[in-house]
Amino acid sequence: MSRRRTARIETPHSRAHALAAAVRPDNTDDVDTQVDDGVVVTEISRETTTSLATTVDDYVRNLRVATRLLSGPDDLAQNGTATPTAPDTTDATDTTDTTDTTNP
Repeated sequence: MSRRRTARIETPHSRAHALAAAVRPDNTDDVDTQVDDGVVVTEISRETTTSLATTVDDYVRNLRVATRLLSGPDDLAQNGTATPTAPDTTDATDTTDTTDTTNP
Protein backbone atom coordinates (compact mmCIF):
# COMPACT_ATOMS: atom_id res chain seq x y z
CA MET A 1 0.00 0.00 0.00
CA SER A 2 1.48 3.34 -1.05
CA ARG A 3 1.40 6.46 1.03
CA ARG A 4 -0.95 9.20 -0.22
CA ARG A 5 0.24 12.74 -0.75
CA THR A 6 -1.90 15.48 0.83
CA ALA A 7 -2.32 19.23 0.62
CA ARG A 8 -4.37 21.58 2.77
CA ILE A 9 -5.43 24.96 1.39
CA GLU A 10 -6.96 27.55 3.71
CA THR A 11 -8.67 30.59 2.24
CA PRO A 12 -10.18 33.24 4.52
CA HIS A 13 -13.08 35.05 2.87
CA SER A 14 -15.92 37.29 4.01
CA ARG A 15 -18.33 35.02 2.10
CA ALA A 16 -16.67 31.72 2.97
CA HIS A 17 -19.84 29.61 2.70
CA ALA A 18 -20.64 30.98 -0.76
CA LEU A 19 -17.04 30.46 -1.88
CA ALA A 20 -17.04 26.86 -0.65
CA ALA A 21 -20.36 26.23 -2.41
CA ALA A 22 -18.89 27.63 -5.63
CA VAL A 23 -15.86 25.31 -5.67
CA ARG A 24 -17.46 22.13 -4.28
CA PRO A 25 -19.11 20.98 -7.55
CA ASP A 26 -15.64 20.41 -9.04
CA ASN A 27 -14.46 18.31 -6.08
CA THR A 28 -13.64 14.67 -6.71
CA ASP A 29 -13.60 11.91 -4.08
CA ASP A 30 -10.02 13.00 -3.27
CA VAL A 31 -11.03 16.60 -2.46
CA ASP A 32 -12.91 17.75 0.64
CA THR A 33 -13.99 21.37 1.15
CA GLN A 34 -15.40 22.67 4.43
CA VAL A 35 -15.85 26.06 6.11
CA ASP A 36 -14.29 26.71 9.52
CA ASP A 37 -14.85 30.10 11.16
CA GLY A 38 -14.86 32.15 7.96
CA VAL A 39 -12.10 30.12 6.31
CA VAL A 40 -12.60 27.76 3.37
CA VAL A 41 -10.51 24.67 4.17
CA THR A 42 -9.84 22.23 1.34
CA GLU A 43 -7.91 19.02 1.79
CA ILE A 44 -6.67 17.14 -1.25
CA SER A 45 -5.25 13.62 -1.15
CA ARG A 46 -3.77 11.83 -4.17
CA GLU A 47 -1.64 8.76 -4.87
CA THR A 48 1.22 10.56 -6.61
CA THR A 49 2.94 13.90 -6.27
CA THR A 50 2.22 14.70 -9.90
CA SER A 51 -1.51 14.07 -9.57
CA LEU A 52 -1.57 16.07 -6.31
CA ALA A 53 0.10 19.03 -8.01
CA THR A 54 -2.34 18.84 -10.92
CA THR A 55 -5.36 18.68 -8.63
CA VAL A 56 -4.09 21.57 -6.47
CA ASP A 57 -3.51 23.63 -9.62
CA ASP A 58 -7.05 22.93 -10.87
CA TYR A 59 -8.53 23.76 -7.47
CA VAL A 60 -6.61 27.03 -7.16
CA ARG A 61 -7.74 28.11 -10.63
CA ASN A 62 -11.37 27.40 -9.70
CA LEU A 63 -10.88 29.17 -6.39
CA ARG A 64 -9.51 32.29 -8.09
CA VAL A 65 -12.45 32.47 -10.48
CA ALA A 66 -14.99 31.96 -7.68
CA THR A 67 -13.26 34.58 -5.52
CA ARG A 68 -13.39 37.11 -8.34
CA LEU A 69 -17.05 36.39 -9.01
CA LEU A 70 -17.97 36.78 -5.35
CA SER A 71 -16.06 40.03 -4.96
CA GLY A 72 -17.81 43.28 -5.72
CA PRO A 73 -16.28 45.89 -8.04
CA ASP A 74 -14.98 47.89 -5.05
CA ASP A 75 -13.22 44.81 -3.62
CA LEU A 76 -11.57 44.08 -6.95
CA ALA A 77 -10.28 47.65 -7.32
CA GLN A 78 -8.88 47.72 -3.78
CA ASN A 79 -7.18 44.35 -4.16
CA GLY A 80 -5.61 45.36 -7.46
CA THR A 81 -7.10 42.32 -9.16
CA ALA A 82 -9.14 44.28 -11.65
CA THR A 83 -10.38 47.79 -12.15
CA PRO A 84 -14.06 48.07 -12.91
CA THR A 85 -14.91 50.24 -15.89
CA ALA A 86 -18.10 51.60 -17.33
CA PRO A 87 -19.24 50.09 -20.60
CA ASP A 88 -17.91 51.84 -23.69
CA THR A 89 -20.86 53.61 -25.29
CA THR A 90 -18.99 55.84 -27.75
CA ASP A 91 -20.28 53.84 -30.73
CA ALA A 92 -23.77 53.28 -29.37
CA THR A 93 -26.67 54.34 -31.55
CA ASP A 94 -29.86 55.68 -29.96
CA THR A 95 -32.74 53.69 -31.44
CA THR A 96 -35.48 55.26 -29.31
CA ASP A 97 -38.66 55.83 -31.34
CA THR A 98 -39.88 59.38 -30.65
CA THR A 99 -42.73 59.38 -33.16
CA ASP A 100 -45.82 61.14 -31.81
CA THR A 101 -48.71 58.66 -32.10
CA THR A 102 -51.32 60.73 -30.21
CA ASN A 103 -52.47 62.76 -33.29
CA PRO A 104 -53.09 60.61 -36.34
